[in-house]
Amino acid sequence: MSKVLIIEDDELIVRMLVRLLRKLELEAISCDVEPTDEQLSEVCLVIADISLPKIPGISHMEKVAKSKCCSNLPVIVISGMDITTLESTQTLLKLLHVNLIGTFRKPFNNSQLSDFISKNILATLVKP
Repeated sequence: MSKVLIIEDDELIVRMLVRLLRKLELEAISCDVEPTDEQLSEVCLVIADISLPKIPGISHMEKVAKSKCCSNLPVIVISGMDITTLESTQTLLKLLHVNLIGTFRKPFNNSQLSDFISKNILATLVKP
């Protein structure tokens, strides 16, 4: 089973994402701090909030982009930021070479996120 790393501090959102990913036959691991290289090496996708109380700025996204094991790891950002701030953040993430494949504003539509993951991640996975 392929794994997805959820970087999020809101437990309600983490539980909802875990359920959504299980329906897609994906395993979820989660953290609310900067991910480790080991965590990043195990996953096929990162779903991350941008603003986290335990992480300064967007250092967790820089870590994903600079990780030697998976520098091209796809990232979906989920955020409660206003649209202008989110657009600026998207630009910054692209400048940092984060493989940003999508953004969803909180509260997001579960069906839309599920469809997006199916089309952009599941379709690329090779199943044994």
